Amino acid sequence: MADNKRKPRMTFINIIPSPVVTQALASAGADAVVIDQEHAPVGPKSLHAMTASIAGTKCLPFVRVTRRDEAMVKLALDLARSTLRSQFGRSRS
Repeated sequence: MADNKRKPRMTFINIIPSPVVTQALASAGADAVVIDQEHAPVGPKSLHAMTASIAGTKCLPFVRVTRRDEAMVKLALDLARSTLRSQFGRSRS
């Protein structure tokens, strides 16, 4: 690959609530890991452990929250020091 070309980005979606798996993905060269709270049983303790396991790598943690709820978003930001992803748009009444 020539020096002037961009490397492809590698992102994994993690639905396994395990810091060991998250660390393995980050250490394997992932640019980002999406921790999916919507489709996996990832609670606050697991979320904190999973994002802490990425520390020391170049991998960026993203969190996909279950619902668009202020408390849930704040908790994810506090625990994960990350970027949030929500599937829910605004509804107009």
